[in-house]
Amino acid sequence: MKLKHLLVPSTMALILAACGNQAATEKTVDSASVETKVEKVVKAIAKPELGTFGIAMSDMDTAVKPGDNFFEYVNGTWLANTEIPADKSNFGSFGMLGDRSDDNVKKIIFCIV
Repeated sequence: MKLKHLLVPSTMALILAACGNQAATEKTVDSASVETKVEKVVKAIAKPELGTFGIAMSDMDTAVKPGDNFFEYVNGTWLANTEIPADKSNFGSFGMLGDRSDDNVKKIIFCIV
């Protein structure tokens, strides 16, 4: 038997037990309802936030010569159009991923679906 087959049911039972579900505390667990609950949690927290990866040509300021100020050339339009939140000292993809991770942890801990 694969380890995955052992871990998934026990993990789902722990999630439901933490959420206060009566079925998880009994000796038998309805696997269909457990899988449905887990699918809802996964759908709630697995929303794409950053889009595609690569070079965002729309963020470049082509009015600036790359030899004069390369940073402004590459990021000029993004800098002009993006507002850094008041509670943050910087803002970017890593900050967005950190915020999303914090929200997902809160959803798991408090069973908010």
